[in-house]
Amino acid sequence: MRKRRACSKMAAPVDLELKKAFTELQAKVIDTQQKVKLADIQIEQLNRTKKHAHLTDTEIMTLVDETNMYEGVGRMFILQSKEVIHSQLLEKQKIAEEKIKELEKKSYLERSVKEAEDNIREMLMARRAHATTQALPSLECCAVCYIYAHTSCRHLPKLSAIP
Repeated sequence: MRKRRACSKMAAPVDLELKKAFTELQAKVIDTQQKVKLADIQIEQLNRTKKHAHLTDTEIMTLVDETNMYEGVGRMFILQSKEVIHSQLLEKQKIAEEKIKELEKKSYLERSVKEAEDNIREMLMARRAHATTQALPSLECCAVCYIYAHTSCRHLPKLSAIP
């Protein structure tokens, strides 16, 4: 039975550049998650508004054309024709649909986080290549242990099984 491989006995020097990059990535991920949640909440609200306008419009269309209709404006009600109310409800639905389509284009947020992660991976690979050519302490452990200079790896068994 083999023992788990530990990080280098000698702690690797803390790479401030990588530490800063990871901190920035973490902040970017948190910010992106908040923006995505906000967009989801707005989409739900717009869907409710759109559904409400549609249901109101279907009920209004069943009424006789001469029916008096009142539009609520603040604390008062204004007498409107059926056609005006119908057109306002259709416009409300159209605007809600446009805003929903606009909010669903949030993939750019997720893509920016992915690009930042790729940049950090490239930076780590460059550091590892540099470390092997300079005969620095081994970087066989995970990136977290390398950056925070852990003396024994607590993360590697979670990432992969060591034979």
